[in-house]
Amino acid sequence: MQNALSQTAPKITLDEQHFALDRIMKPITHTQRFILWVDAVGGYLVCLRDVVTLGQAIAGSEVDIPLLADVSRNHARIHRVGDQYILEPISTVRVRGSDTTTETSLNDGDQIQFGNVELLFRKPHPLSATAKLEFTKGHRTHPRTDGILLMADSLIIGNRDHDHVVYPYDEHQIVLYRSEQGVDCRSDQPINMDEKHEQTAGPIFLGSKIKSEYISLGIEAL
Repeated sequence: MQNALSQTAPKITLDEQHFALDRIMKPITHTQRFILWVDAVGGYLVCLRDVVTLGQAIAGSEVDIPLLADVSRNHARIHRVGDQYILEPISTVRVRGSDTTTETSLNDGDQIQFGNVELLFRKPHPLSATAKLEFTKGHRTHPRTDGILLMADSLIIGNRDHDHVVYPYDEHQIVLYRSEQGVDCRSDQPINMDEKHEQTAGPIFLGSKIKSEYISLGIEAL
């Protein structure tokens, strides 16, 4: 089986897939956020910016990661620098059990606490700089999601423990990755992409739906 990471997407113009199910779908820019829905697994807030701000979910807030929790309006920032991540506290943050008010490097497995929020920082895949923020308490984002993905070069969905989104089914891998035109998708098995059948690669859009024999994905705009 050819790994989806090693495949190259064909050149497909945006106009070819702008329309599906009688709706216009907009391309995903590299500064946007979207929700990735994975059937039978959950929903994930995907952030593509190199710098994201975490803060309280209140009316008029423009934070990238709005939290339904007792935290400051703008509580902290996370910077991606190459394949490294730096936490910048705006208010006090506890990392690895110690309070910090200065910039701190984040490593896979670090615990982050601020206000009444507890997050686990994960950078699980050896071939991708994408990171995850997993909730270790009951708090969530607004809109409600099950986790946060800080998407760097690629976002890997599969059944292996080191994939960014893990689903408990047969071996099958779908990869979302940055391209010149936005975000593309490739798969190691044929998939249906926005009513185009038996595809293995192509661009995705806000509102895209991807389905294979084993898994269904949806891309929701924010």
